[in-house]
Amino acid sequence: MTEKMMTPEEYQRHVLLLLTALFPEKYFEATDDPMVIAYQSASLGLDNLYTVYRREQLGPKGRDEYIEAHFSRIITNLNIEGEIETISWAEVQEKVLLQLMPARHRQVVPLIYYPLSAEVDIGVVVDLPTAYSYVREKDLARWGVTPAQLYETALKNLEQASAGLEVQFVAGPERFMVIETKDSFDAARLLLSEIRRFVAEELGEPCLAAIPNRDFLIFWSASNSADFNQHVRAQVQRDFETQPYALTAQIFVVTVAGLMVEEDD
Repeated sequence: MTEKMMTPEEYQRHVLLLLTALFPEKYFEATDDPMVIAYQSASLGLDNLYTVYRREQLGPKGRDEYIEAHFSRIITNLNIEGEIETISWAEVQEKVLLQLMPARHRQVVPLIYYPLSAEVDIGVVVDLPTAYSYVREKDLARWGVTPAQLYETALKNLEQASAGLEVQFVAGPERFMVIETKDSFDAARLLLSEIRRFVAEELGEPCLAAIPNRDFLIFWSASNSADFNQHVRAQVQRDFETQPYALTAQIFVVTVAGLMVEEDD
């Protein structure tokens, strides 16, 4: 018999009970938002977990294994944040990378951010072998680095990490390009001028792009058929609503020089 899917409130209660059993030395508590729980001074979102749970129709075993794996990583990340507070800029400057994040993140934690659109900000992460952590305002102050210096360093590191990147290119008649390496930085590569230059050469300028979630970036030619355009936009909306690490269903107009959010008709 198929188990009834939990409501957000039921899911939050179940997560808290499971975490109490898995990590008895840690203290997690509910918040007024059923998709957020509190741990130490951090607010931890359950949106991505709940999205996967509903999309994959996970049973009890798969659901709980996914929760355990997720919060094991979260706790590691929080430990890393403490570690970052002891690391100098000289030690960390080759490990910072640009990352895209929902704009609402900065409403919860005082993160360093650079606006991209009304829904998405550009953040900076310290990328370590086991996990990564967003750079906060207090980290930048301690390092004595300006926001502009941080951005340029993180951009250069992302460019280097993207050298030799595999791109899925379909030449026609409907021309499009997909970047989906699953290394956590696919959407952020929209910011790279070399990527935009290559895309403009292959698809024409301007072209269109979408970043429905952190791990997916698609470009397509503005001259593609109306049917193709409608199909891609519908798929972007579905991915934004159903995939983890959602960013935005907005469409971007891309040129070699930069990008902007497509205006509504």
